[in-house]
Amino acid sequence: ILEKVRGGTGLVCINPNNYADAMWAALPFSASAGGSRPEYRWTATENHYLTRGVPLDRMPPAGTSPYKLAEGAQLLAKADRWPLLAVSELGEGRIVCLAYCTSWQGPGSYMNGLTPWIQSAPTKFAYWEYYFSLLAKCMTWAAKQEPAVQISSLRPEREAYSARGGEQPKLLMSLTDEGVTGEVVAHVSIADAYGHSEGQFDRALAAVPGQAQMDILLPQLPGGMHLVDVMLEDSAGKRLDWAGVALDVASPVTVAQMRLVDEIY
Repeated sequence: ILEKVRGGTGLVCINPNNYADAMWAALPFSASAGGSRPEYRWTATENHYLTRGVPLDRMPPAGTSPYKLAEGAQLLAKADRWPLLAVSELGEGRIVCLAYCTSWQGPGSYMNGLTPWIQSAPTKFAYWEYYFSLLAKCMTWAAKQEPAVQISSLRPEREAYSARGGEQPKLLMSLTDEGVTGEVVAHVSIADAYGHSEGQFDRALAAVPGQAQMDILLPQLPGGMHLVDVMLEDSAGKRLDWAGVALDVASPVTVAQMRLVDEIY
């Protein structure tokens, strides 16, 4: 495996364990100390291809193995104080490591999955789709196949919006183009905190090499959290890049208290 990586093959390791010393020496994580695997929220620590467009902070808490960051590795995201996502290089190859647990048993000498093991998630939207998005980004980056047109930033114009008065949220999307010309179409999909679709629409942009920005005006949205996904395609329908972002809309009215008149009926 290491010889292939040195020659340029990408490597993605998820919840690594029981590796030989030579493998651990190459990874961006050191061997796990074992013990408990608490469930933590995720936070991005770097603006990187692997963390852009994945709403890590809205994912449900996931069990995390307590690795330490290896010397020379780049930390991209953490789970509480522990490394969650880190990268390094070996020869001509790239290595990605993810620390989330893929089984209730934690890492071991048996087959595990590729996405986090989640039980009774408080999150109601299709959060697992963003796990697949993260894995796809990891494989794309490790293989050095990042798209020529990238969504370098996707964020709400403001931290929060209000449902009062017909206010329409706006997203600011920045693109980095390394040589693609012609029309690029952004397919925009909106869903609420329960995963219910709130609409879809397209926006076209003339692609030119360099930096570009597109403002995406969304329709008026009800109170609560909303998830907006953007898929970029060229004029031939080839998918170029994708990103997702969460935004919050304050409700004009909230339920402060609800109680029964009598305890027994």
